[in-house]
Amino acid sequence: MKKIDKILVCVDFSEYSNANIGYAVELSGNSNAEILLCNVINQRDLYGVEMVSKYYPERISTEKYIKKTIQERSDKLKHIIKNDFPSMKSCMSIHISTGVPFEEILKTAEKENADLIVMGNKGRGNLSRTLFGSAAEKVFRHSSIPVVSVRSRDKFTRNRGDSDHDVPWKIQVV
Repeated sequence: MKKIDKILVCVDFSEYSNANIGYAVELSGNSNAEILLCNVINQRDLYGVEMVSKYYPERISTEKYIKKTIQERSDKLKHIIKNDFPSMKSCMSIHISTGVPFEEILKTAEKENADLIVMGNKGRGNLSRTLFGSAAEKVFRHSSIPVVSVRSRDKFTRNRGDSDHDVPWKIQVV
């Protein structure tokens, strides 16, 4: 088995985001693996901003929207690191890009030489999942490296009569 030196963690600020980071921290163990927090500004949102900016160019531009959004998301990620994972601050870095989420995740994993991707199997894009399939499903299908799916047992129970209902999260390696 290959040593894990870099873990890419997908963070979309959904309810799964902290769990995704927490699993990456646990998976990194004592190996001092770098944890790269990856967030993508969805191209679909940028198309909306571009349309509005045509009618109100003095109020909004795509460039200003991207710059402001990157700053806001970077600040949120720094806040999460500082408050929830302070001991891991030196091992974590932030990457924010724009584009189609699954494509950007895969590009970033390749460009950054990630050994593992950690992501929730649900996120913010539930409507688009119905129409196009989820980003997670596409990453699972196209990733050349292992992908860990973080799932909530509360939302994915099978009523098997297990006694481990107290464990709120589980890891599924795909």
